[in-house]
Parts: sequence; C-alpha cells; structure tokens
Amino acid sequence: MVVSKLLSPFRDTQGVALVTALIALMLLSSLLVAFAVLSTSEPTIASNQSRATQARTLAESGVEQAIWALGSPTVNTAAAPYDGSAFVAMGSAGGFFLTITNGAGPNEEIVDAVGWYPTYSAAANEKNARRHVHATLTHVKWLNPPAALTVEGDVQTKGSAVTISAANDTSCGNKVGAMTSGSITSTGSPTITGGGTALATQTNVPTSTMDQYMFTSSDLDMLKSIAKANGSYFQGAHTFNSSNPWPSSGVVFIDTVDGANLTCTAPGPGQTCTPSASDMASVSISGAGGMPPLNGWLIVNGSINWSGNATVNGMVYAVNDITMSGKPNISGALVSKNLIDTSTSSIDATFSGTPTIDFNCANAKTGGGSIPTGWFVKQGSYRELSN
Repeated sequence: MVVSKLLSPFRDTQGVALVTALIALMLLSSLLVAFAVLSTSEPTIASNQSRATQARTLAESGVEQAIWALGSPTVNTAAAPYDGSAFVAMGSAGGFFLTITNGAGPNEEIVDAVGWYPTYSAAANEKNARRHVHATLTHVKWLNPPAALTVEGDVQTKGSAVTISAANDTSCGNKVGAMTSGSITSTGSPTITGGGTALATQTNVPTSTMDQYMFTSSDLDMLKSIAKANGSYFQGAHTFNSSNPWPSSGVVFIDTVDGANLTCTAPGPGQTCTPSASDMASVSISGAGGMPPLNGWLIVNGSINWSGNATVNGMVYAVNDITMSGKPNISGALVSKNLIDTSTSSIDATFSGTPTIDFNCANAKTGGGSIPTGWFVKQGSYRELSN
C-alpha cells in the first residue's frame, strides 16, 4: 500500500538506542573530566584564600599594635617600627609593616598596616599573601577647660548664693574660676574662686582662644556615635526629671531635631545658621530631686535650662546658652559655646538660686571612669586597600 511505504522510514529505528547511549556517555565523560580538573584546582584556591585571610588578620594585628602604642607614654610612634620601615614578625607565622601618621586633628592618627603570610618577600611569590588595612584611630577629645565655668559670651549672676570655684582641685593646673569672651555682671555677691594662683575671673578673652576649648563638628559627631551605641542619644526638646531621669553614666547627647550640627555666621544682628536655628536641641532639667547623679558628660547641641536640684559628676557642655536656677550641682566643669546670638549685648549664661560649679579634673575628664579614654577605630574609616 502507498501509506505503508510512506511510513516505513519512521518505523525503521534500529540502532537509535545505541547512538543515544553513546551521546549520553560522551556528555557524562565530559562532565567527569571537568569535575576532575576543578577538583585539582580546589586545594590551590582554598590555600590562597587561607593565606589571604591570615595576611588580613596579621594586618589587623598591626592596627591593634598601633592602638597599644598610641596609648603608651613610653613608645615613640614616629620611630621604627611605626614608620613603616621594619617588618614586625609574629613568630614563624608571618608579620606586618606598620605606619602611623598624624590625622586631621590632635585626637586622630592614620594607620596603615600591611600583613604578610607566611613571610615577607620583596620578590613576587605566589606563596606569600599580602593585605593592606587602612584606618583612622581616634580618642574622645579632652577639652581641658581653663576654668570651672567657660563661656563664649556674657555671663550674669544673680544673688549671693552662686558658687563657682576651681580652688579645690589643681591636679590639672591652676584653673580660673570663671572665664568668658565677654563680660561678667553680678547682682549680689557670688562666690567665684580661682585655683592656686589663678584669677577668680577672666573676661574679654579672644574668641580664638576660647575656641580651642570647644568641640568641633567632628568631635560632636564622635560623641553622638558613642551615645547612640550606649542608648543615651536623644533629639530635639527633652526634659529630665524624677519621672524621666537621665542615664546615670557615660555620654548623654541631646542632638538637634534633624541630627545635623549647626553652622552659624559670627554672632550679632543678622546672624544666620544652617540648618535653621529652630532645629536646635532644648533641654530642661527640673524637679526637686529624685534623679540619680550623672557620672559622665552631658552634651547638648543647643541650650540648657536647669532649674532642678540634679548633680553631674563630669562635664556639662552646651553648644548654645545655659540658664541655671534652683540648686544644681556640677563637680567637674561647665562649658557653653553660645553659638547663636541676636544681640552683642545679650546675656548668654545666667546663674541664680544656689548653683554650685566646683572644678574637678578627674570627673570632668572621665566622668568617674565612664568616658572612654583609649584609642579606637573611627567609625566608617576602616577599609582594605588593593595590593
């Protein structure tokens, strides 16, 4: 039949299975060869990865060495091995080169550590791994205030129960009782005393001199990061009292509404600030007691209105004004930058009631031991550089 002849080529499939099997066998053989080749390179890849990890670990050991060296008063970080000239061997397991150079500020150092494993070799050698770590080390800036009360601007005291003294502690030198870049006016007879041979008051100090005792924007950012890590960071308007006590230790930072530091033109009429001055933090400390002492630093990116009886064993720092009444007590130091002003004759810091500011160097510097004093890696500065 004609139909049978037409379909006969499709019915004749003898030998197809053999061809299919041969093709499958060829594909499987190719895969086996590929896997065999890969398996021979895996040990090399793993070994290279291990050496690279070891070299990076050795470079990080160099960073740790830098942290130790900067904290040791007996170590000269400008000499070998901290100038990058000497290979610091870690026994028989490689080592590192370490370079420490000055950073952007007095509390910053730049560290470059190059780790080598299993050993250093100037010649190209595939068995020696090299990793370069770059970081900025920093520490909390100690302002070392020149006085128990340091204010950029004008100060006014009211009544005869205001006590500002640097007489009880001269361990950081003889400090002035109250130092300002403006005037100090008093109604009544406040007690203002310098330490040792220092003056009781020093007024009209140049702003350029006062600025060295103030935090920079970079300093404030560091303090913010510490407060955030400790859960003691707040923003905008904030009140501390017995119902809402402040943290009892560490850096307590009250920031602007949007978290940005203010930058202002020179004080006086027409002064402008970026962002708006309305973003400033505003802190109220009130109540007749019931709040534990703060052993640390109170940093306010704005103004402080303190009418309660609370105590700070440490440093109080206001980027803008401070007003005190009631019975506040500071055993340490008080600093006010008075960033924002609308009139050259306005009062920038006012003290009334029975406040006591008693200079204490240890408290002001460490907040009773709650402020970190060692070196650490600045946030966001650590990176690994290419070879």
